[in-house]
Amino acid sequence: AMRSELAWMVVGVLALLVMTIVAGAVAGETVGSDPDSLARRLDALGHGSAPAVSAPIVPTELDQLGELLAELERLRARLDHEQRLYQDALERTQAADAAKAEFLSAVSHELRTPLHTVGGYAQLLLSGIPAALSDAQAEDVRLIQAGGRQLLELVNDILDLSMIESGELRLSFASADVGSLVEEIVRIHQPQVRERGVELRADLAELPDAVCDRRRIGQILTNLVSNAIKFTERGTIVVRADVIHDGRSVAVAVADTGIGIAADEIGLIFEEYAQAGTISRRKKGTGLGLAIARAIALAHGGSLSVDSDPGHGSTFILVLPVDPPRRPATIDIAEQAARAVVRARTRSDSEAGATR
Repeated sequence: AMRSELAWMVVGVLALLVMTIVAGAVAGETVGSDPDSLARRLDALGHGSAPAVSAPIVPTELDQLGELLAELERLRARLDHEQRLYQDALERTQAADAAKAEFLSAVSHELRTPLHTVGGYAQLLLSGIPAALSDAQAEDVRLIQAGGRQLLELVNDILDLSMIESGELRLSFASADVGSLVEEIVRIHQPQVRERGVELRADLAELPDAVCDRRRIGQILTNLVSNAIKFTERGTIVVRADVIHDGRSVAVAVADTGIGIAADEIGLIFEEYAQAGTISRRKKGTGLGLAIARAIALAHGGSLSVDSDPGHGSTFILVLPVDPPRRPATIDIAEQAARAVVRARTRSDSEAGATR
């Protein structure tokens, strides 16, 4: 038994000696000349392939190895710290996002009920109930009705944006006739363009049915056509639709002869609560409609883009896949916000370290 124990002790000492010599050779060959090869040689050791011993280990190289290991430990500690910051920021942002969504849902419900009541009674008055209105009275009631409708649209936009930001936008996919939807949107807006003296027409190719959320796609088209009417004082608005991508997608373009958008302002129009300077000075609005429209298009696996010539008009193009997307897009604002918090705090820590 003693011989067996002694034999194992000898084997252990020899193994330790071999490992020390090999590690010294690795450090001696790589730390001073090529730090990148250290990782490769250590990886080779981990897979049982020992490099040839070509130089003894020296104190200077041990110091370099120690510095390298210390730097690795500092990097590991920093990564661990940033991961904790990120997780903490993500949890707080998600909690705030959930509270905001709950608040907006409750507020929107409380606002919708009286707005529907106002709109309903306004319609009854315009219908002559309980008595016929004079022309002046009817005009006043129509203004009340229009104001209530605008406020209701604003409430709906805020609620939609809240659902998009929280990743709770739900789409009901079904086969839909895109051509008939475009014609319906154009027909609904004809009274508005007649009042302004602007021509609105549809130019449609033969289109296949598309699997989509018809109501949400109608929401996009309504927003695009309404904007075209709002920013076109004279001329023509044409809604064109055709098949692209070898029949895999449908493109709907809304082209107007309005004021257009400056090249350096185009990027703003799809951002929440933002409007291009030229537009915001001419027309008032929340700046939510196009942000919501683009989010809906992305959730369908499609896109929404714009091409504009200032002073001559704009063309907004909606591309919609004919088949439903395999994985509808979601917009995780909470995670984006958490990452932004981590970046800001890391930058602040770095600047503070530089000043010390």
